[in-house]
Amino acid sequence: MIDPIQLFDQACGELEIAVVKKILSNIPPPNAPSTVKKKGSSKTLVDTGAMVGAVTHRVSVEGETVVGEVGIFDPAIAEYAAYNEFGTRRIPARPFLRSAWEENVEKVASKLLAAFGDGVAAEWTK
Repeated sequence: MIDPIQLFDQACGELEIAVVKKILSNIPPPNAPSTVKKKGSSKTLVDTGAMVGAVTHRVSVEGETVVGEVGIFDPAIAEYAAYNEFGTRRIPARPFLRSAWEENVEKVASKLLAAFGDGVAAEWTK
């Protein structure tokens, strides 16, 4: 039997991993020298690890629709993440969420559709 919740959970899990990898990829532009000095690292988007540790996914059912979400759901960390995603007057934009989505959504969607198709085919051949 096809379990759409399980399939969405797997798909969202793949996107979650892609977001984490993107955060850890040292997205340009480089940190300002004052930032490097303050945090002791030139790694962009990573300071305490709170943001990367807060990336997660969730799957829910709303009526007859399965909804998958990937992101940072802790409000305080999400606010900080948005400053990095979109930039501010003092922080350059380093889009990690949107770029991870754009780079991976077609691959993950194709796998999801193939899994649904395989499930349907298995049900029909019983």
